Amino acid sequence: HSTYDGHDEVVAVWKDGVMGREELAKKLYDQHPEVPYRYTKEIEELVYTTPKEKDLQNAKTPINAMVKKTFANEEELAEARAKDARVPAWEEVSFKEPAVPPTDPVALASLEKIRQIANQGRGLFNNECSTCHGLSGDGHGWSAYSMTKRPADFHEEKYEHFNTDTWFWRISRGVPGTQMPQWELTLGADQRMYLAAYLKYVAQNGGLGKLEGMPSDSYGKPPSAYGIKFDPAASAAPAK
Repeated sequence: HSTYDGHDEVVAVWKDGVMGREELAKKLYDQHPEVPYRYTKEIEELVYTTPKEKDLQNAKTPINAMVKKTFANEEELAEARAKDARVPAWEEVSFKEPAVPPTDPVALASLEKIRQIANQGRGLFNNECSTCHGLSGDGHGWSAYSMTKRPADFHEEKYEHFNTDTWFWRISRGVPGTQMPQWELTLGADQRMYLAAYLKYVAQNGGLGKLEGMPSDSYGKPPSAYGIKFDPAASAAPAK
């Protein structure tokens, strides 16, 4: 057991070996995982506040591209939740490429912002994750074939429906019983959020999509190099 913000969380410990784990994983394969409260709360705090920690401040840029907050501030959210505790704190922003490129300048700028944010995560993914998951996230990295548990193929349809907090949790915590590390021990929240943005893009587009042709020298540039700025007010939707 562990406790976070007054909520109890249970971490599973496998007791029946590899066969039992694989049987359970197969049974639950197509189900959307239940995200531990801690990671959902961390996303919510990022969306509604500006933390003091530098890496959390830097995580505001990718999170602002990935979700849109449903209320203007925490007070409005708390007021709504007093009536209905299930009220979501944010809405997911689609990372799926449109069938027809937009001609509206605002929509085009928004789409370009999504691509650039995802591409930032791509550079980190190539360095840290591609040996297992493959450069395009298809699970065919050069070391994948030596593993008992094959790395995930993010082109599979089930990943298309992962929310931002799902990606952030899985990247942060890793996968117990596999060779995927617990990245929250070595990567900052901003780095894990950029990885989440890349995986969200790959999953929703079934591959690299428009990132295929983006220059690799853009990996190391900060989002500000593309004119991407964080505006808290811009992402606030009217209270419902």
